[in-house]
Amino acid sequence: MRVPSNMEWHKDLVYNSMWSLMAEIEKWNREAKPKKKINKVVITGLATGCGMINVKKAGDQMVLAVRHFTNPAMVNPRWIQADKRDDEVVAVY
Repeated sequence: MRVPSNMEWHKDLVYNSMWSLMAEIEKWNREAKPKKKINKVVITGLATGCGMINVKKAGDQMVLAVRHFTNPAMVNPRWIQADKRDDEVVAVY
């Protein structure tokens, strides 16, 4: 976050931030030499400090983002499949 502030109003901030982190790591690893690839990441709960997001909610959203990122939807998903994923995200608000 650019300026530390309460982020409780932003329901999927942690999910989106974790997804963005995973996407950037994947991009880096595609272009990096083998010895420069990122294999492990240690991260604290996103937005759990100044952001005031509940620790459990943040953890649930982080785990869900990783799960969705590593098990992507089908290439041409149907709306019913997109709704299921959206329901999973809404469930961890």
